[in-house]
Amino acid sequence: MKKKLPITILVYLFSGFLYAYSTHTFTTDTQFNSFVRNGVDVAGTGESAVLRLYNKWQSISVDNPPAERYSSAFDSYLSSAILHGGTTGSASGLTDLQIYNINNNRWTQRGPSPSPSGRYGHKIVSIGAGRFLMFGGQKSVDEYFGDTWIYDLNANIWTSTNSPSPPSRAFFGMAYSSTTNKVYLFGGSSATTYYNDLWMYNVGADSWSYITTLTSPTARHYCGFTYNSKNNLFYLFGGRDNNNNLNDLWVYSPSLNEWKKLTESIPTPRYGMGFDYLPSIDRIFLFGGNTGGTGGDETWFFNCKSTSWINVTPADPPEARYNHNLSVFSDYLPICFGGVGATYYNDLQKYLVTSSGSFVSTFIYAPFNTSLKWRTISAPAVLFSSTTLKFQISHSTNSVNWDEYRGANGSTSTFYEYTTTPLDIWSGHNNKPYIRVKGYFGSSEPPSSAKLDILEITYNRTPYPPNLSYPGDTSGNLCINQTSPTFILNRPNDDDGDISFSYKLQVDDNESFSSPEDQYFASTDSVVSYTPGSSLYEGKWFWHVYAQDESSSAWSNTYSFTIDTTAPAAITQLTAETNPDLNRQIDLSWISPETITNGQFIIVYSSTKSIVTGDDWSNAETEGNKKTGSYTGYPLGSKFETFVSNLMDGTTYYFSVRIYDAAGNISAIPSINPSAYTNAAPVVTLLSPDGGENLSAETTIQWSYSDPNMDDIDRSSFSFEIKVSSDGGNDFNLTIATGTLASLSSGTTSYLWNTRRVANGTEYKIKVTVYDPRGLGGWDISNSTFTIYNANEAPKVTVTYPNGGETLSGIVPINWSINDINLADTHLTRIYISTDGGVNFSLLEAIASPATYYPWNTSVYPNDKYYLIKASTTDNWGLSGEDISNSTFSISNNNLPPNSFNLLSPQNGSNVSSLKIDLTWESNGDPNSGDRIVYTVYYSTNSGFANAIISSTTNNSLSVGAGNISEDKTYYWKVEAEDQLGLKRISNKTFSFYVLNRNKAMSNDNIVYAEVIPNLPDDRYLYIKRVSAQGDPAIESANTDTVNDRSLVNIPSEVYDIAVYDRTQQIQIIESVSVEIKFNITDSDNDGYYDGTNVPVEKIRIVFLDRTKNRWILPEGKQSLDLTKKQVSAVTDHLSVFTITGSDTPNELLSGINIFPNPFSAGNEEVRVWYILTQDSNMTIRIYTLLGDIVYETTFGTTGQPEGWRSEFRWDGRNNENQLVANGMYLCIIFAESAAAKQREARYIAVVK
Repeated sequence: MKKKLPITILVYLFSGFLYAYSTHTFTTDTQFNSFVRNGVDVAGTGESAVLRLYNKWQSISVDNPPAERYSSAFDSYLSSAILHGGTTGSASGLTDLQIYNINNNRWTQRGPSPSPSGRYGHKIVSIGAGRFLMFGGQKSVDEYFGDTWIYDLNANIWTSTNSPSPPSRAFFGMAYSSTTNKVYLFGGSSATTYYNDLWMYNVGADSWSYITTLTSPTARHYCGFTYNSKNNLFYLFGGRDNNNNLNDLWVYSPSLNEWKKLTESIPTPRYGMGFDYLPSIDRIFLFGGNTGGTGGDETWFFNCKSTSWINVTPADPPEARYNHNLSVFSDYLPICFGGVGATYYNDLQKYLVTSSGSFVSTFIYAPFNTSLKWRTISAPAVLFSSTTLKFQISHSTNSVNWDEYRGANGSTSTFYEYTTTPLDIWSGHNNKPYIRVKGYFGSSEPPSSAKLDILEITYNRTPYPPNLSYPGDTSGNLCINQTSPTFILNRPNDDDGDISFSYKLQVDDNESFSSPEDQYFASTDSVVSYTPGSSLYEGKWFWHVYAQDESSSAWSNTYSFTIDTTAPAAITQLTAETNPDLNRQIDLSWISPETITNGQFIIVYSSTKSIVTGDDWSNAETEGNKKTGSYTGYPLGSKFETFVSNLMDGTTYYFSVRIYDAAGNISAIPSINPSAYTNAAPVVTLLSPDGGENLSAETTIQWSYSDPNMDDIDRSSFSFEIKVSSDGGNDFNLTIATGTLASLSSGTTSYLWNTRRVANGTEYKIKVTVYDPRGLGGWDISNSTFTIYNANEAPKVTVTYPNGGETLSGIVPINWSINDINLADTHLTRIYISTDGGVNFSLLEAIASPATYYPWNTSVYPNDKYYLIKASTTDNWGLSGEDISNSTFSISNNNLPPNSFNLLSPQNGSNVSSLKIDLTWESNGDPNSGDRIVYTVYYSTNSGFANAIISSTTNNSLSVGAGNISEDKTYYWKVEAEDQLGLKRISNKTFSFYVLNRNKAMSNDNIVYAEVIPNLPDDRYLYIKRVSAQGDPAIESANTDTVNDRSLVNIPSEVYDIAVYDRTQQIQIIESVSVEIKFNITDSDNDGYYDGTNVPVEKIRIVFLDRTKNRWILPEGKQSLDLTKKQVSAVTDHLSVFTITGSDTPNELLSGINIFPNPFSAGNEEVRVWYILTQDSNMTIRIYTLLGDIVYETTFGTTGQPEGWRSEFRWDGRNNENQLVANGMYLCIIFAESAAAKQREARYIAVVK
């Protein structure tokens, strides 16, 4: 099992030390699948994967495949295959013709005519140029075919050939010889016969011939039969005779016209297998077959040269099956279709096998900044005697442009052939960061193949030069006093991740290293130290190092240093003085004993004794009482000054100084050891309050002070600080006062303190601090606590902005001030906002002191002018005060006037009823969300709106009653929209309307006009109201009735209620009225038809609703049509609901006869006879049998009118003797006679009981 990782670090032994190099490993299926492969497969998963030549089945997924089947005919030509017929076990064969194209992986069904009949057990073979030969097959158990057909794939044409052909049969073998352009057929069976005859079809001559041979295989069907184009031989295998499965193998030579049986006796006996020649590997290919009641899934190769079989056990074989189809596409790709096994199949499976193949690995990238050596290639593989596996390598500098693939000696014609030892990679690939490997598989006995399970490339990148650390540097300024120094360097970086290196160290007193001392050592440490065994003398030295793994790095930089072992002389004239300005600091100075370069001074000091001996020095140094500093460039006799700070106050200190030179040599302890003292703090005494007092209002704080330092008596340089504690002295966090003491009398000072600045309490103490001129302070604190009590008073708050009259926008400050005599009180101010002029306030925010400001975002509030601010302030004791803006202010954030809008109704220039006028306009709102809009309506008989009537509303409509308007006058009207901040917008246009007198009316949509003739009684008004047909049962029923009325046609028209109202808008019943009604007709495209219908304009008529019959009725009298005005008018003697319909006005006395139901069931229902009269007439109705015998007769009078009046007669199916008539057809004679005309009509009525 493979255990190596894709990238590893390996080690090798060099000069007795282990060194690492890098390895890139390809071993997993993911890596192998990323290779560019040609004829090479990835078998297995994970680290168990191997590369090998193809030997696998692979399912082909395709949409809409043919139906499941077996024993169909199938063969291929170039990229296409033809499939015909087959069976699913039913008594007859399938008839469909399917074409499979491997390039687009698509099945296409074709249906040329004529076509062969449905069948199975037949064969189709490609005969070149896209033509296929089909023969024989079986339709049912006892019906066989012996017909021959040619199918032209390109022309999609079947052609039947009339040449004499072999006897009818099925399940035979048939193959085409491309060498001779002939098709050979062997065996098969019919209902009573098994055949072993051999036939040949000459494609060029379009003829069949029977071939006689000396010997022949036994009779059989379901055999395998194929042609080897390389040796011009036909091969026959297996099948089944009358009793047994067969596994004999025969070869037929067309040139010798003889059969020869081969002795090989495997595979096991079978029939119905796939059997075809595979030119790409020169093998005969066998798959599946019935080996004894069930299908098989074995795959076999037959080597025609060695006459041997091999079971090739490919990966992922199809499900076991037999009687399937098998064809080799383009000489290299066997494809299997359908068959029968555990079920019926319609899948496509392809078999992939190669005798040679190659792969190209993904590139290996080894970036480097030093040098790169590609070391070895190794490829452990399983090889067989019939297989080969070899490699070549290519390189690139950029992964785009690649060198040719080369073998071990750099030649393009040589290879790496791995055995058991890694092979050295040709040096010409060195220092090229990219390489890739090409592998070549070969097999003389496919599908036998080498198996490559791992491919490894090792490489090494030279380490970087080491970085030197100590001693010295590139400038050479370092001096040391060791004669056997330890050399320190940092482990070099290595792109391979190496940490083990050997090193070579050279040390010389000559920069050119002309006579170096070489030292060798090895280490894995990150910081490498090495001490040579020999000592160096005083003077300047040079050294450098290189590191080595498999290869040596470049030399490091050269470091140099100087060895010096002589100590400097002791300093002289050492002094120590107190600093006149700074506390805790002593100033020092001394005289340099000699010129020191890159040296250091060390000062040690003690507060207990002089520093004279080495022990004194060590003790002071151990206590940490020392200071060091740079000491360079001071010549002999020069004065050096410095200081020591952070000392204790009022303390005497003793000092000593020594000098280190650059090599670390130290001078002796000087003979002079001076001392100095530090500044002391003033002494302060707090006099009052010193504890136990009860204080209120203003009180005096008093203290006294003195200073130990005689030079600090200048009082003008002293200052003081007073702090108070409220917790008994734990924390003095409030400063009462600071200042200077220059103006105060000597010895005693005081300060007047307002105790209201702090809260009442019992744990107060005072701390007074006095600072001397150097800033050093001394203090005193009250001996015990004292009490402060001041009576609490309510705070006063004043709103300063906005305080009234302002117009605000955006974010504005709300400002207020707080006045509280109790200065220590804390406050919480609640800010309230009123949007209604102070009626209601809502909390905006609560703000704690000391803040007296709140940024208010006015944009979240609607624009308005009734805003007020209220501030309510509460101190920490609960007392409150409040204030409100003196007057209201406005908010206007980008306030705009209301949106533009149009007047709607009455339409401009229209006529309106004087009873009620509904003025309406658009409600388009305001650009500022939330603005309130008030509409002001102006209407006047003067176009300039002189003496206009003015009404206001928040709606977008206004009803004007009869008492506010005058009849027979033109009124002008407009609307003004105004928001709450006074911005206005006038309607886009001014409209006018004419007020009809009370005897006239116009619908609001200007469709219907009505006028009462003569005048109405006083205080009565004619009015037209549009009503909805939905929900009114009478109107809905009338519309349904019209559908059944052949004389009327419903059209999409509105319905209008015309009535008389009083001033209170109550309907009034008027007796004996004559009303002229006019409807406008809609024909917007002027095509002569009512819009949306096929009803001619001249057929439009006015109808009214008869609520007693729920019918639309034509008014009496002739209606007028004005095609110029597109208007129809009628005069009626009563008021009702009106609309318009299509009406075919009759030209005859009697028309529009409609009989229903017809036929009808006499005794169970009545037959209804509708008819239309244009004049009042006497009607006679007679019903006869078809033999002329009268059955029923009746006479009556009926109303008619010029526009046509529809009437109805009903018959219950009884004769004049009240007996039900018999089933049958009857003749109905309808006779109308008016004062001016006569007319007779006949119709048939059927009776079915």
